[in-house]
Parts: sequence; C-alpha cells; structure tokens
Amino acid sequence: MIYRIVEESTGHIVKSIDCSPTVAFRYLQEGQILVVAGTTLQVDDTLLEIADGALIRKAGVPDIGGFADEGSLAVPVQPPL
Repeated sequence: MIYRIVEESTGHIVKSIDCSPTVAFRYLQEGQILVVAGTTLQVDDTLLEIADGALIRKAGVPDIGGFADEGSLAVPVQPPL
C-alpha cells in the first residue's frame, strides 16, 4: 500500500512510501499526517499535494500529461493501537 506523509497545515507531500502502516507511522514528525492516496510511488513528490481530500497537481505545475493517481482519494490513516 502507498502511504503519503503530508504536512497537515499545507497539504504538501513530504514523502511517499510503500510499507506497512506500522512502519509508515515511524516516519511521521510533528505537524504531519499519514494518508493513503493512490497506488504508485512518485518520483517527485514536490509536484503533488493533498487538497480537498484528493491527490492533486500543485498550482503552477505544467500539464505535461497526467500524473499517476492524480485525483485519487486521500484517506487519513489512524495510528495503530
């Protein structure tokens, strides 16, 4: 499963990782949330962000064809108990 570590205040994606949720939560720092969004890792996470509950292209990024998973629903993940 692909997890995205996201700055909660801005929606900017810090990192995309493919691992278990337990491992993914270890990467979180203060002010970040973990979401599931899409099924593919991105080469450059700086071109995408989470907004209105979806994985979208950042404003100003040229439309050079669709990014994999663009428009995918972003679902927050709750920490394991």
